[in-house]
Amino acid sequence: MKKHRYLAAFFVGLLKGLLVALIIIANYFPITEKTLITQREGLLKAATLSSEFGVNGAISSLQGDSTKQAAVNKMIDGGFGWTRNEITYADAIDFTPYDSAYQKANASGIKTLALLSFPGKDKSHDQWKSYVASAVGHFGSNISAWEIMNEADNYLSAAEYTVYLKEAYDIIKTTNSSATIVISGLTSRIEATNFWDGVSAAGGWGYFDEIGLHLYHDGNPEKVNFGGGDLVGEIDRVVGNINKNGGGKNIWITEIGYQSSVGAENQANWLARTLAMSKSVSRVDKLFLYRLYDSGSESYGLLNADLSEKSAFSRVKDTISALSGKSSGTKLSPQQQTTLDNFDAVSSKWKTEASSNSQTSLSSEAGYTGNGMKISYNFSADAAYSIAEQNIAISGTPTALGAWFYGDDTKNIWKFRFKDKNGETFQTDLGSISSGWSYKQFSIGTDTAWVSWGGDGKIDFPISFNSFVIDRQSGGAASASGKVDELKAITGSSDLYAYLYGSTIGWWKASGSDNAELCGTSRSFNETPQYANNVNCSETPVASAAQGQSTTSSSGVAKKKSAVIATVKIAADKSKSYIRLDGNNVFADGTSIYKIVVGVKDSSDKFILARAPSILLSGGQSTLKDAVPVGNEWIAEVSSTEVGTRTALIKLDDVELGTLSLTYSPVFVAKPSITASPPIELIAAEPQASSKSDFDYYLMIIWGLSIGLLLVAIGLLTRKIILSKTLG
Repeated sequence: MKKHRYLAAFFVGLLKGLLVALIIIANYFPITEKTLITQREGLLKAATLSSEFGVNGAISSLQGDSTKQAAVNKMIDGGFGWTRNEITYADAIDFTPYDSAYQKANASGIKTLALLSFPGKDKSHDQWKSYVASAVGHFGSNISAWEIMNEADNYLSAAEYTVYLKEAYDIIKTTNSSATIVISGLTSRIEATNFWDGVSAAGGWGYFDEIGLHLYHDGNPEKVNFGGGDLVGEIDRVVGNINKNGGGKNIWITEIGYQSSVGAENQANWLARTLAMSKSVSRVDKLFLYRLYDSGSESYGLLNADLSEKSAFSRVKDTISALSGKSSGTKLSPQQQTTLDNFDAVSSKWKTEASSNSQTSLSSEAGYTGNGMKISYNFSADAAYSIAEQNIAISGTPTALGAWFYGDDTKNIWKFRFKDKNGETFQTDLGSISSGWSYKQFSIGTDTAWVSWGGDGKIDFPISFNSFVIDRQSGGAASASGKVDELKAITGSSDLYAYLYGSTIGWWKASGSDNAELCGTSRSFNETPQYANNVNCSETPVASAAQGQSTTSSSGVAKKKSAVIATVKIAADKSKSYIRLDGNNVFADGTSIYKIVVGVKDSSDKFILARAPSILLSGGQSTLKDAVPVGNEWIAEVSSTEVGTRTALIKLDDVELGTLSLTYSPVFVAKPSITASPPIELIAAEPQASSKSDFDYYLMIIWGLSIGLLLVAIGLLTRKIILSKTLG
């Protein structure tokens, strides 16, 4: 019986050791997907993954699990929260390379935008639907978003594409109703807006959630090009098209990039500045750089083909870290500038007689600050333009002209005209302009989107501003209106750029370096964007003087507007306005959103769209995207990573429209349950009087306990080795 007693003691110790070790592991080292993500991020010292920025990873194209994992690790290190990957059409899809890539991305917390490719016109719609159903059925909710074809306007008409779009939408939403559907990414040009118009006309506007866009800007992102303007201007054209077709969509830039052929430092700086400028457009919801690594003759990668880092990788990483989760950027004005006209009163000196095939009228209406000048036009022919003309002399040698615009949501192109001292006329392109106030600038001598007539093509200073031009384009609206405000001449460095993202500022110079005052501090501007947090910097346009006078400033600090003429603003009527909250079961995961919808009306029951309502959040951490006009309403999106309730106060100027309560629920990660082992029936032992026997008995328990703990330690060590190999 003594033998049995010792044996029982050993197993009691063993089980106690195992049980104690498992309880410790379950409580302090829960083996869940979240743990694996945390361990990987800890190993790589990665920043929080961004829900806004992604990269075309092409992970499934890489050979070998270790290479795929190395690429995923680079995405984590860069802060990319999304990857875009194509599932190439096949009658029978081989999912092996995709499974490996997507599993590694998902395990790291990286979401996937899957691209469904065009099957070819030799394939039937039944084959297309089978391909879509196969891909969606295989991955289910593991894929967060689906893009329906790549640059579909290259091989399908809008009407043809809409049939494919509707078929894919129905299949995807039936399988996963929460999946995001992105319409085929198209390059930003007038032909793309024609294509989207065609999709809308064919009844396809309700069969996708977001607009896909590809941006390959010619030159640095600040450069103004013919027809499109600068980078923001190209995005603005798409915003206008969304508004024209009824709104309700945001923009996913699914491809944007530069090759190394522009120079390693240019690629690095232009990409970083591209992210910073895109962040200033509130309609841009996601941005995917093209691409992660070089492939073949293409050198768009942030990494070389062997996955070693280029300069672009760290530059982009810094920008993502600085701007992720911040509010949309507001443009600041660090340049020396003179206000030529503040438009608080529209002078009779502004004339429209030079318009061609257009009935043009000018009027005063609420502007960016105070009042602005509204330009209304009605074209009577395809070749037509509208002009608001006044010669305003500009002293010295200005380096740029700029103004605030509230666009017309059309394909028509807005332009400046100015004349030199010899009377030669120069006309510059600013691009299409959407509704909502935006600042447009043309740099004299560096931007190249201009034409001239009546001289030798050389600018002889001094110059004078001549006119605003709205030039009708093919398919452009025949009748519309827009507004201008705060016409300025810039002196000194015209290519200084600065944006305010909540309490974070970003600033740079497009070429070279210079010093300028920004937000009350003298700062050094160079081609690499710099960022500073917790900056108190509120910005309004530089103080204006009456027509014929000038005011100059180089500060980004807010200034009070000169009270030349009383500002007229239409007040909101709380009793006629309304607010509501769209969204339910919203989690504190940083990606789930509430939509705050605001309809602001005046006393005559008319909607007010000239000024956006302000939304003040209290009660905890939140990320608020600026309100954007959608139809007659303003819509703002709010997300959070902190559990709890927020209070949103909605105002327009001094009129409080009401409050809303937003509750964010916790995201639960299940822990493995541990069931205690059933009690072991021990064999009754004979009474032992000997102290040595008692010593042997407890020794056996200690031996069992030790061996149990040793086995768990061996298991943990083995797990660590396996994880290390898996993590690359």
